[in-house]
Amino acid sequence: MSRKFAVNFSAPTNLSPSVVYVSPSDAYRGKFSVAVLHPIRASGSFDSPEGICRVFDLHQELLNTEQEALDWAIKWLNSKSDCSASLNEIKE
Repeated sequence: MSRKFAVNFSAPTNLSPSVVYVSPSDAYRGKFSVAVLHPIRASGSFDSPEGICRVFDLHQELLNTEQEALDWAIKWLNSKSDCSASLNEIKE
């Protein structure tokens, strides 16, 4: 079962908006895959007819448990954003 998390940051950062996905690995039994989808570039403005265009990147890791996967994502986001990140699960 895949879980999806919105990321909240304690301060403004270029990594916002980011999303974290965690799921059991299909290829590696007993492992958990974590992926962090985050913006790397933005152009445009909110008040323009075109709006804002963002380019995203994806960072992935394979860990032993779901909790290790979530901890890895938070640690990675904290180190890249220079602020504190927290995860809020999105129920769809």
